[in-house]
Amino acid sequence: HHPDKPDKVQQVWDAKSVVGKEKVSLNSLLWPGPNCLQSLTRVLLSFWLGKFAVNVDLMDCFLQIQVPVEQQPLLAFLWPKGDNPDEPETYLNTRHILGVTCLPAIANVAIWFTLEALLNSDWAKEVIH
Repeated sequence: HHPDKPDKVQQVWDAKSVVGKEKVSLNSLLWPGPNCLQSLTRVLLSFWLGKFAVNVDLMDCFLQIQVPVEQQPLLAFLWPKGDNPDEPETYLNTRHILGVTCLPAIANVAIWFTLEALLNSDWAKEVIH
């Protein structure tokens, strides 16, 4: 529970926390993906060279990216069932969880797919031309 919101339950994920003798964390098992960060100079120059510029708030983007159905069991978690914590229910995350090391790379791919779909849409063709 959040101290300022005692009536609201919120999941908190910590992909960096280590478990067991092996000191394994979720992030230690994931490939972070390619480094997609560019230098500020290159980003600013691309605004001058390109026809369009896109600005994205990635924090809002992360929770909108759906986990493929076949991968959702990998993000399963247990939650107490009613008043009986000894028999928890299994839930699946359908959206990516924050704090996972590979999420920026996943978001980058999702943004590119979205932009490509938008640019190929009839709406974009009317606006651009």
